[in-house]
Amino acid sequence: MILRLSLILLLSLPLGSSVAQTNRSSKLSALAEKQKAAEEAADRVMSSFYETLDFKPIFDDLYVRDPLRTTEVRWTIRGIVWQSTAASQPQTLPKTLSIDFAAMERAYIARENFEFLSSAVRFTHDEREESKFKTEFEQMYHEYYESAAAQGLKPILTSERLDDAFTANLNRLNDLLRKYVVAKNFGTSGYKDRVSSVQESRDEESSRMNKLFELKPEQRIFVVRRENHYLYFIEDSGQIRMLSITPRIMD
Repeated sequence: MILRLSLILLLSLPLGSSVAQTNRSSKLSALAEKQKAAEEAADRVMSSFYETLDFKPIFDDLYVRDPLRTTEVRWTIRGIVWQSTAASQPQTLPKTLSIDFAAMERAYIARENFEFLSSAVRFTHDEREESKFKTEFEQMYHEYYESAAAQGLKPILTSERLDDAFTANLNRLNDLLRKYVVAKNFGTSGYKDRVSSVQESRDEESSRMNKLFELKPEQRIFVVRRENHYLYFIEDSGQIRMLSITPRIMD
């Protein structure tokens, strides 16, 4: 009886092992399909940007929905606000900030436009225009950024201050950057050569985002590399949507 039971258990091992292996293979295959879907979503993000040179359509159409979308905006702009208050004495700061979400969203769009436009200039620019671009950019940088710094970094505590001190100045720089993006170069062999030369000096941050967004274990983040960016995607109601962005290269 014992021998018979042992034989039954022994014969059952390959079957159990095979089932487990099949389950693992199915899971890996599903993850590979979702990673492929994230790569395709990243291609749509980049194509959309080069069609309009504006990040807002991406934010409106390709991003995750609330509450994750709101969390992404709030945490990003909170970092900017925190930097602006770093030099202030704690006793001089109010206990709460009077910044509405609409102002935060405007600032977020301006920031991501700057990140995407800066990257686009790097990978599509006409080399004959490089010297002119650097001169114009430095002039505008001095006028709108360094002049504000020279007056002392006043803390950003209100919607009006965020609009005036951050969003408006960044949008001026964005307008300049758009002049030097050569959108027709997107996807060309020269463009691909430039992109392939990128040497990453930052790590992707999906592990941090799991904590930041309080994601469940089954909510997997898919990371895609495009130009200067790590693009982060997540499955949202059966669709792969964009969650966040971080740079691949140190500032």
